Amino acid sequence: MLAKTMVDVPFEVVEISYSEEETINIVKSHLTDADVDTIKKYMKRYGNKPRFICQALKTGR
Repeated sequence: MLAKTMVDVPFEVVEISYSEEETINIVKSHLTDADVDTIKKYMKRYGNKPRFICQALKTGR
């Protein structure tokens, strides 16, 4: 009964998106030594997704 009640609870899907400038600022706030050209290179590959860009910069992929 509890499972059915939980499934009936409505929810809302939220999409979070960042502009190019916001993505650069977020990445630089986490990795201060990252340069803008390198960040933009990874933005072409991963889009405006700071988490993936930071991971790529850390691992060099």
